[in-house]
Amino acid sequence: PSNLIELPDKTVVFVEEVGQCVRQFHPKSRKVTTIAGMPGKAGKRGGHADRALFRGPTCCCLDDDGVLLIGDLGNSRLWGLTPDDVVHHVAGTVLGYRPGKGLADGPGDVAVIGGPRSLTRLHDGSFLMVDSIGNAIRRVASPSSTMHARKAFASTLEAVHRQCKLLRYETQGLFTLFRGT
Repeated sequence: PSNLIELPDKTVVFVEEVGQCVRQFHPKSRKVTTIAGMPGKAGKRGGHADRALFRGPTCCCLDDDGVLLIGDLGNSRLWGLTPDDVVHHVAGTVLGYRPGKGLADGPGDVAVIGGPRSLTRLHDGSFLMVDSIGNAIRRVASPSSTMHARKAFASTLEAVHRQCKLLRYETQGLFTLFRGT
């Protein structure tokens, strides 16, 4: 287990990379339940949480609306688990990361993610994600705000590299790209 998060109800959520699932620990009863994924079964599928498939979930973080953002290393994707127990694709292309092709920013279905390793929520509701394969820290717009705005549940990724220097900024709010010098 890794990436422990305490929820408002005092339960603790964590990911199991090898177990291919997201679990919840209930301190009062001392029980652990699976809240997303099928333990021991790898794959790439959204939908109802008990039928969703991951290939190495490595991190998770909760947004203001109760959507749990889940980093999936093996599928090079971010998923969102909504309070109604549905797993949605948030970001990462269908093909996933391919060596030599690099990373890409933009809406969720265009963004190319290398390897989500860690997520943290920022005060503005967005997230920072460590992309270990892409050797980058990337900013992810709140999945809830995007989900409400667009049914496709697409998200925006922004890249921040070491010793940041602004290269371009799109005023439509799609993305900001910072690259190291």
